[in-house]
Amino acid sequence: MVRWWQRRINREERHELEALLARPEIVPPGSPMSGLAFAIAITIQLGTVVVAALAVAVWFTGFAAVLKVVVSVILGLLVVGVVPVRRRQPRPNGWVRSDAPALFALLDAVGAAIGSRAPDRVVVDAEIQAAVGRLRGEIVLTIGLPLWLLLDDDGRVAVLGHELGHLVNDDIRRRWLIVWSRRSASKWVNLFWPGPSPTQQKMQRRRYRIGRSGAGGLAGYIQHLVLAPFFAAALAGASTYRAVLTRAGHRAEYRADRIGALAGGTNGMAGAIDVLWIRDIVAASLRTAARRGDEHPLLDLPRLVAEVPEQERERLRRRAALRLQRVDDDHPPTAMRAEYIAATPLEPATRLDGSLVAAADAEVRSALPEVERELRTLMLR
Repeated sequence: MVRWWQRRINREERHELEALLARPEIVPPGSPMSGLAFAIAITIQLGTVVVAALAVAVWFTGFAAVLKVVVSVILGLLVVGVVPVRRRQPRPNGWVRSDAPALFALLDAVGAAIGSRAPDRVVVDAEIQAAVGRLRGEIVLTIGLPLWLLLDDDGRVAVLGHELGHLVNDDIRRRWLIVWSRRSASKWVNLFWPGPSPTQQKMQRRRYRIGRSGAGGLAGYIQHLVLAPFFAAALAGASTYRAVLTRAGHRAEYRADRIGALAGGTNGMAGAIDVLWIRDIVAASLRTAARRGDEHPLLDLPRLVAEVPEQERERLRRRAALRLQRVDDDHPPTAMRAEYIAATPLEPATRLDGSLVAAADAEVRSALPEVERELRTLMLR
C-alpha cells in the first residue's frame, strides 16, 4: 500500500513538472491547489468553532444539569486542545542594514530585479542551505556560509533571488491561516490517537501489576474502539490537507527557482542546485575537519569539493534522480528542479556590478570565526 501510494505521488510530481514545462511564461501562475488549501484551512477552523458552539448550546437543551456540565467540559477541553496557541517567538538576531551595508545593498539590487523587498535582518549560520521567514513581524534571511562559499557570484545572486522570490511568488505556506490550520490538524490527530501516548505508556509500565487488571484493559479497548472513527476522520483530513499543501508548496518552489534564475541567470541557479547533489559530501567533509581540529574548515571546503571526481558527481546525480531525493518534503525532487531550470535558459534580468557582490562577500565572510565555532559545536555533539 505504501509503495503504491509513493508511486502515485511520483507520477503526480512528474505530471506537475510536465505542466510547468509546457508553459512559456517566465514565472508560471500559482498552483490551483492554493484555493483548495485555503478552503480546507477554513473548514478546520470552522470545525473548532462548531465544537465551541456546541459546548455553549448544550446549556439550552433539556438534559440534566450534571450531563450539561460533563458534555460542556468535554467539548471545551477539545477546543482548548486543538486551538493553535501562538508560540512565543524569540527576538530576531542577525545583522541589520547598518551592520552589513554592502550585503543589504546587494539585496536591494536583487529585490529590485525581481520585484521583492529586501529582508529586515540577515543571519549567517553553518547550515548548507538558505531560508527566509518572518519573525515578530520582521523578514529574516538566513544564509548558510558553507553554501555561500561553494557558489560563484552568479550562484550567490541566484540563491538570494530564490529566497526573496518566496516573498512574491504566492507561497501560501507562510500565511497565518495556513500555519495555524496545520497545527490544528496535527492536534486533532494527536487528540484522537486510539492508544496511549509515549508518556502514558511509560507511566503504565511503572504501575504495579495489581493496578493493571482485566477491567482496566477492557476499558482501554473500549476507549480505542470509540476513538477509532474520530481518529480515522482526523487522520484523513490532516493527510489530505498536507498533500494539498505539499503540491502548492512544490509549485512555489518551482516559481522561486525560476525567479532565482531571473536574478542570477540559469547557470547561477544550476550551480546552486549542483551543491545539493553533494550535500552529503560537504557535510562529511565539515564533520571530519571539525573532529580533526582544522583551523579553518570552511575555507578549505571549496578545495575539498573541487577534488570530488566528475564521475562521482554524476553517480550522485543519477542516484538522486532514481530515488527522487529532495531537500525536504516541502521541496520537489532535486532532479526535477534541475530539469525545470535547464528547460528555459535565462540571462539575468539586471546584470549586477561585480564589485557589489565582492563587497557583500567580504561582509559575509566576516562571520567566519563565529560560524566556525558554531560548526564545531554542531559537529562534535
